[in-house]
Amino acid sequence: MLITRRSMMAGVAGAAFVSVVASPVAEADVYGGHDVTGKILDLWLPNRSLVGLPISDVIPVTGGQLQRFANADIYYSSAAGASIITGKIKTAYDGAKGPSALGLPIGVEAVSSTYSSRSQACLAGRIWYSSSDGAKAVPASKTVRLKGAKNFRDVAGEGSGIAVDGGRMRRNMVYRSSALGSISKMDKYILQTLGIKTIIALSPASPPTISGIARVRYGISNPSSSTLAEKQRMYRGYVTNSSNRSSVGKALKLIAQGQPVVFQCLRGWDRSGWVAAVLQDLLGASSSDIRAEFLKSNSYNGPGVRREYLDAALSQMKSQYGTVEKYVSACGVDSATRAALRKKLID
Repeated sequence: MLITRRSMMAGVAGAAFVSVVASPVAEADVYGGHDVTGKILDLWLPNRSLVGLPISDVIPVTGGQLQRFANADIYYSSAAGASIITGKIKTAYDGAKGPSALGLPIGVEAVSSTYSSRSQACLAGRIWYSSSDGAKAVPASKTVRLKGAKNFRDVAGEGSGIAVDGGRMRRNMVYRSSALGSISKMDKYILQTLGIKTIIALSPASPPTISGIARVRYGISNPSSSTLAEKQRMYRGYVTNSSNRSSVGKALKLIAQGQPVVFQCLRGWDRSGWVAAVLQDLLGASSSDIRAEFLKSNSYNGPGVRREYLDAALSQMKSQYGTVEKYVSACGVDSATRAALRKKLID
């Protein structure tokens, strides 16, 4: 005679553990009155001292399952596997509406002793935490904000990326930023976890030293300017000055190698704004999207750029070279490099 779970549980309500042999399709282990089964059980058993006893049965959540324990939660789905989430990361995950906003957590929490920070990857986002910076829970559709560089953002924009010829600009490949030299420890760790391999300095501002991230300088000159006419002359110089063209070309050729990069200048709006605009234009973004992305610096970093600045450079490019392809050719970017940019940066 088989002993059913219902009759067995009636006799062991206060037990910390009992192995229940129920029906051929309903085997389970019961701890403190709660079933723990399958992949959640496999992960929990070697981590009992960290996680504690279960305080709930399995709960269906968006995309998978959740079981709560005294000191942590364990999530499971076939796509994400089983993962433990605990402490400040768990608090941030719950506060961000967890599975519905970030997807289920993946793997284990990563910890950096170098940068006194930790992070948790999720199917549709990521969480970072440090005691000095607090927590950042960011869905995949958004770019994480850096504490020490307000104008850090994805050149492809937000959401599904800027529309370009043949698709959308691929996100998480090319970032732009204000000067990164004074960023926090967690900011540095964020750049590491984003997979960035090179920081391109377009201005004299020195990039930070971050393990695993190279630094290069491709300087673009910015003569002192304050009036509208002076600013427009400075932007036209991005096109007319041969040294500036060479730096733009070097940046584009490095980007074409296909590893994530970030380019920076002092405030992230003039030199960085121009390189971003050239790249977006080369991939086929609309003029309205290019201008909108350019003007976002005013939201990220405070008022500082005007449409007339960018229009001066674009007008000079058109009058001097006719097309953006001919302009970047004058910058040293050949057709093979342009093709590589399209292949690596368009979804």
